[in-house]
Amino acid sequence: MIWMLIAALATKVASFVSQIVLGNILIQEDFGIYALAAGVTVFVSVIRDGGARKVLVQKGVRRFDKLVCPVFWMALCFNLFTAGLLILAGPVAARIYDEPALAKLLMVISLGIATSTPGMIYRSKLAAELRYRELARFRTITEIARNLSLVCFALYGFGAMSFAWPFLVISLVEWVVGFWLCGPLRLFRSPRFRLWPKLFGMSYWMLVAAVALAVVNMGPYAIVGYFVPGAVLGVYYFASQLVLQINNIIAVNLQDVLLPALSSMNSSRSRQGAAVVRTVQMLAFISSFAAFGVASTASEIEWLFWGDKWVAAIPAIQWMCVFIPFRMLQSILEPAVLSQSNYKLNAQLMILQGTVIAVVAFVAGMYFSEPWQFAALVGGAYALSIMVAGAVGCKKLGVDWWGCVRGFAPSWAVGLACFLAVFWAKSMVATDTTSRVQIFAVLMSSGTVFVFLFAVACRVLLAHVLVDVISVLPQRVRGLAHKLTLLPSP
Repeated sequence: MIWMLIAALATKVASFVSQIVLGNILIQEDFGIYALAAGVTVFVSVIRDGGARKVLVQKGVRRFDKLVCPVFWMALCFNLFTAGLLILAGPVAARIYDEPALAKLLMVISLGIATSTPGMIYRSKLAAELRYRELARFRTITEIARNLSLVCFALYGFGAMSFAWPFLVISLVEWVVGFWLCGPLRLFRSPRFRLWPKLFGMSYWMLVAAVALAVVNMGPYAIVGYFVPGAVLGVYYFASQLVLQINNIIAVNLQDVLLPALSSMNSSRSRQGAAVVRTVQMLAFISSFAAFGVASTASEIEWLFWGDKWVAAIPAIQWMCVFIPFRMLQSILEPAVLSQSNYKLNAQLMILQGTVIAVVAFVAGMYFSEPWQFAALVGGAYALSIMVAGAVGCKKLGVDWWGCVRGFAPSWAVGLACFLAVFWAKSMVATDTTSRVQIFAVLMSSGTVFVFLFAVACRVLLAHVLVDVISVLPQRVRGLAHKLTLLPSP
């Protein structure tokens, strides 16, 4: 996980820089159009890879060589079919949303999907072999390439299309980097069609779960976008992309670690369950610190980098930060369920979450009009749905769900309290200024106060969690961390 976090931090610095550039170059309507395209893409591409990637990783390194060729050919067929559907969906989506540019965006995105299969296989191989350092390198290079291409296309005046062409760039870069890290995989051998029915039987529930996950992650954009103007949707999407960097840094990378790691513990379910509870506890601490830290400084960050252009996104960012730690629970629950090959249960839990979020997004789009209202309602729906899904899923898995809740709630509550304290303090002090120097000073002071409050509260109330988090740090910085937190060295 530490290797993945280091890689993720590097890539998200690049991602944040690219969002600064895009936020200054592109207009709100560009973000709105891409939000619609992303929503349509996710709904159409639920069959991407045929759900085979997670099956390949879950089966582990021992069966990788046997399954890699049939999985490659089956995934390639699914990806080509997905690309064709996306091309056909383009004119229909453009007519429904009255956005002619949508068809062109979706066509370019389909090219990226059609060429993405080799990269998926290389990524799966690294994960199955637990080669996290190389997997971190793989993700770092491809993410930097994505963000660099985004900026280049925007600077050359591609507008909303700046979001589409990087899909093709990433596919090609993944292909090259995967070959560099893994060598030739001899993917073009016999497709072994006789294994396809069994593979599809395992991946069928993966596809069902992918449909529900599409609703959870991107459904609100497609649903809300039907009711509100493109500029309003653009603000909502801009805010979510900024906040979701927290989730991408921690949770998305964590899934590449947890699935193969938990799968290797299937012979000892008690040890597996203890690992889930401990991971929830540590991730709640890390994500609460990151999320509420961003919420505490959101207004200064917006002014400093975009000069009030995205001021309407600030309340939405803060509401999203309140609920983003709950996404960490999803990123732990899903690998835990899949590690026991319980694909059907995973799909059922995702359907539960997707249904709740879709209904709330529909109500929000019909009766509300502000981005922060969408953020608060959809975020609350996500929190509620994951708590219910977690209770059901952990009971089926034999994991102590209340142990997970007890590990999650204190860190989240401490982060929320520290954010509210900083928010109240800033409301008491007049900060009406247009000087970047003064705004930067407020940013630094707000961040420092939040870090101090969070550190003191955690040292007093959550010392055992601090010890756990420090224990997984690289050895060379572990001693320094103990000194900074005034904890005795082990």
